[in-house]
Amino acid sequence: MSIFLDDINNWLVAQSLVGGSTGWAVSEGFLPPEPDQVVALFETPGEAPDIVRDPNIGEEPAMAVGLQVRLRGSTNAYAPLRAQAQKIFNGLHQNEPVIPGGNKYIYVYSKTAGPLPMGKDSNNRDELVWNFSVLMTYEPGFDIPAP
Repeated sequence: MSIFLDDINNWLVAQSLVGGSTGWAVSEGFLPPEPDQVVALFETPGEAPDIVRDPNIGEEPAMAVGLQVRLRGSTNAYAPLRAQAQKIFNGLHQNEPVIPGGNKYIYVYSKTAGPLPMGKDSNNRDELVWNFSVLMTYEPGFDIPAP
């Protein structure tokens, strides 16, 4: 989908927060109807591209992008959903991804103190959303996410 979402996806998998035997599927750019327990990653608008100044390496192009994490749990299972949301928060907030040879993540900050409950879907599954702000450097020619 996008290098940015791929990086976040891989970072969450590397921390054993999604995928594998965690019981939580992960998707990028859409919330699939199945399985019940899913974490969906979305790009949201951020700030215009800028320059990050590092005294050790000079100037680097940077951009602040938004990340929305949507979570859906099993039918009538709010507590495990909320617990998973907290794990995702702990894995992202002030815990920047390290991508060997890839983009450099300056920060990942939560925009709120907790997730926003979105109610239940048509199958009575609870949904939550948690928004993050991400500052990252990128190589010239990188496909900047469209707002």
